[in-house]
Amino acid sequence: MDTEIIQRKKEIRRSVRRKRDALSDTEVQNLSERIAGHVVRLPEFQRADYLMCYMAFRNEVDCNDIMLTGVREGKQIYLPKVEGEEMNFYPLDLSEEERTVLTTVDLQEAKAVLRDLLKKMTGTRLALSSYRIPEPVSGRAFQREQQDRSFMVLPGLVYDRMGNRLGYGGGYYDRFLAVCHPAHVAVAYSFQIYDEILPCLETDIRPDRIITEQGELRRFV
Repeated sequence: MDTEIIQRKKEIRRSVRRKRDALSDTEVQNLSERIAGHVVRLPEFQRADYLMCYMAFRNEVDCNDIMLTGVREGKQIYLPKVEGEEMNFYPLDLSEEERTVLTTVDLQEAKAVLRDLLKKMTGTRLALSSYRIPEPVSGRAFQREQQDRSFMVLPGLVYDRMGNRLGYGGGYYDRFLAVCHPAHVAVAYSFQIYDEILPCLETDIRPDRIITEQGELRRFV
């Protein structure tokens, strides 16, 4: 049975990935901005001291606007780093000068500053993983005692209306969230939501909420 589930997951991933890869840069930017607008208004986001995001690739929902809002509100940003079979989160290494610029210039300029800064950090403070995703190179890993003051944004490929999630098959977020429990939401484009129930295993974790450009799909906790 598990073999059938795994094969069905692969088929669904391929189908949705083709739709996502077909998005233009402008579409990704516009949809991501709308999604970010919904996320940063959530009470769980607003009361968090620590913000756990990801570096988008292959037309994923871009988290830059979410991270920028976090910086401007004084939150510490954490990014994921794969270490063997596990994934941990490490702080985004911003200097006081960089934080000051991001929090004092107007919002549109701050967006451009953060975008350029993340590019410049890649190869120095951020290193490309085997998946070609920028990851922090140093810092103190996120600690479980921080979880009650934290908010996580999850990537994913496909979701259904019951909150079941298909990632990329590595299970990194499932394993992390099995032992650490920050408030968290999944972000996705509306076409990534399946009406049919997705095939899932017992180890697959559902997000607290799913946020698309149309708003909150529903709450699962």
